[in-house]
Amino acid sequence: AQVVAYLRQIGDALQYAHDNQIVHRDLKPENLMVTREGLVKVMDFGLARGHTSSTVTATGAVFGTPSYIPPEQVLGQKQLDARSDQYSLGVLLFEMLTGRRPFDDQDPVALIFKHVSESPPKASSVREGLPASVDMVLDRMLSKEPAERYPSVREACHALEQALTGPGREAP
Repeated sequence: AQVVAYLRQIGDALQYAHDNQIVHRDLKPENLMVTREGLVKVMDFGLARGHTSSTVTATGAVFGTPSYIPPEQVLGQKQLDARSDQYSLGVLLFEMLTGRRPFDDQDPVALIFKHVSESPPKASSVREGLPASVDMVLDRMLSKEPAERYPSVREACHALEQALTGPGREAP
């Protein structure tokens, strides 16, 4: 139930940014704040850019946090869009549901290349009791190809909420 409550709030905040042509580009737990009242605030839009802004510096450096970075950001694609934030949200949700990230490595370079080249494990293989529908949603959010992800964060969040709380199911 807590994941669903957070999911709604993070999803709404990201969708608002995306509706205003802003891509966060560094979504991670450290950029989320939970108030005493249980409200989630998405923080630190320091790397945020408009949909038409470049994701690389003049020297070719790529910005982002290795544990949550989408493949297209690793590869230095010049244009990121809302689907890039959706990937990072998928990593966050995987972690919230299982207690671990889908990719991990002590070496940051090795870690970012796992985002590019490895398939994530099924969340249900990490935490028993998660329905296969959760795996399907997270697999789509964590697709290596942005075009294969949900068209919007709103749709991704709705699909995950349905997978977690759909008919006959309670949130794990």
